[in-house]
Amino acid sequence: MEFVKEQLKNPSLSEKDRNSLLQGFATRDMEGIFSAKPLAVDSELGQMALQLAESFNDLERSVGVSLLGNYDDPTSRAKLQHLASGNSDRQVRYEAIQALGNVGDRATLDYLMSYAPPAADQAYLQSALEGSIARLKKKFPE
Repeated sequence: MEFVKEQLKNPSLSEKDRNSLLQGFATRDMEGIFSAKPLAVDSELGQMALQLAESFNDLERSVGVSLLGNYDDPTSRAKLQHLASGNSDRQVRYEAIQALGNVGDRATLDYLMSYAPPAADQAYLQSALEGSIARLKKKFPE
């Protein structure tokens, strides 16, 4: 994890190398280097993830959301809920909903159960929503 943090902060890393590193984390790339075993995200990497999730760059934003899905923290959950409901990119909403299924708490389960996606995106977001609700129901049986 230290290597990852150092590389993300490295100003001399070329854009090509940075994108290669980011691609390894990206939710959109399920063949990424961390897809088999999630990376443990500490508070420092979690703060980086919060910043990446706000990026205008699609890849950085995707990586931020992916990392937040491994950062079990109230700030992470709040950011993911904000992205799930307020982001204009439906792929980001999909990824945020999936990530909430990984780090959600009981309140997150309630949030997802009442989540109403925009009509135009309902079918697209439905599988992420159902999967996250199912994972959280296992963690928090009624």
